[in-house]
Amino acid sequence: MFSRTIIRRTAQRGFSLIEMLVAVGLLSVVILALYAMFDQTQRALRSSVGQVDVFEGSRSALELMSKDLEHARPAGVFDGPHFVTRLSVAPNLIEDQDALFQERQPVLQEFFATRNVTDQQWSVFGYFIANENDPSLRTTPPIGTLYRYEDRGDSQRIPGENVVTNTPVRFLVRGRSAAASLLNHVLGRPFAGQTLAEWPYRTNSARVLDGVLNFKVTPYDEVGRPYNVFYPTNQLPVRPASVPASDPAVPALAPVQLSHAQGGLLTETTFTGTAMPSYVEIEVDALEPRLLDQYRALPENPAIRNRFLTNNLARIQSFRQRVPLRPFLR
Repeated sequence: MFSRTIIRRTAQRGFSLIEMLVAVGLLSVVILALYAMFDQTQRALRSSVGQVDVFEGSRSALELMSKDLEHARPAGVFDGPHFVTRLSVAPNLIEDQDALFQERQPVLQEFFATRNVTDQQWSVFGYFIANENDPSLRTTPPIGTLYRYEDRGDSQRIPGENVVTNTPVRFLVRGRSAAASLLNHVLGRPFAGQTLAEWPYRTNSARVLDGVLNFKVTPYDEVGRPYNVFYPTNQLPVRPASVPASDPAVPALAPVQLSHAQGGLLTETTFTGTAMPSYVEIEVDALEPRLLDQYRALPENPAIRNRFLTNNLARIQSFRQRVPLRPFLR
């Protein structure tokens, strides 16, 4: 009788404490492994979403600039610029950013060009880097916002004609006042002593891309040579000896004028008359949205922010595209 009771109790006995601990431990390992896999998948998803966002923004900006550049035309006005590339910020500020890139120096530039609408009606467009909160303010490198400008100035009448166009986004060229008109619309120099807010392109603009670390525009000639500090100046086109006088008078400009170099950079490249680059190469380096938010949250200390960007160079997306132009008059 007693032996049967022992056998029955032995058969009904549950798990021991050691068995429970082993089971809980194994289950914890499985749960931790699943959580680590899930967390890694979530990080990869967030990273890919951020890359898609910055890819989409930069690609859209490049596509917009490419379409605009394909319609750029020389105005045919000597001493009147129709294509200009220049620095958006002072060169000494650019030189302070050498430590950010190991292979090349980040540059913040801008460019402006004329688009032919009809025979004597033209509009001006351009892209420039400025403060992310106010396009009338100059940005402080290394980060800026890319803006697009479309001319909104008053139309002008060619002397000798009685018809004045009333379209607000066009102006007339190829008259005696054409050079002065182009100087006012295209060649507003932000470093000539005037405040940036006085120039139309700083107020009539639309935001295109935030978090731009590098925006470089390089014109090329017909044989593929870039117009830079190494371009042979003796091979540049020569200004004609006889050029119709402009009213009001404007300073003489060479067909292709490469302004002085500072720190290995040209401060400005200007095309007038019938001169025009054959190709324009655009380089854009932008921060992904999440990285840009982290950058904005940092203290406004240049050393801290530069160190942050240097440590995250692998997360900066770079884009480059060369756009062919049609350098002929209409």
